[in-house]
Amino acid sequence: MPSSTMPTREFWGHQAIRRWVAKEMVGDKVTLEITEIINHHTTTIIRARYDGEFDKTHLPPGDLIMTNYFTIQDNQITSLIVIRNTPPIY
Repeated sequence: MPSSTMPTREFWGHQAIRRWVAKEMVGDKVTLEITEIINHHTTTIIRARYDGEFDKTHLPPGDLIMTNYFTIQDNQITSLIVIRNTPPIY
């Protein structure tokens, strides 16, 4: 799950993805409360409120909202990008 510095990482291949899910999603007991779903061509965009037992030390107070961009092809997820949402600075 997101560490205190919200690193940018890539996971390639089934085994790397399985290890990530086992440690950082299942191991940290991450829950997602979906707040919005948008379908745009071959991309499904899911905005969700994340919670769980991960380190929240350096996260700002309030909800952790992240947007997940799933690219779907032949009924399979071919890519996933997860971005932490932050308020705009004007």
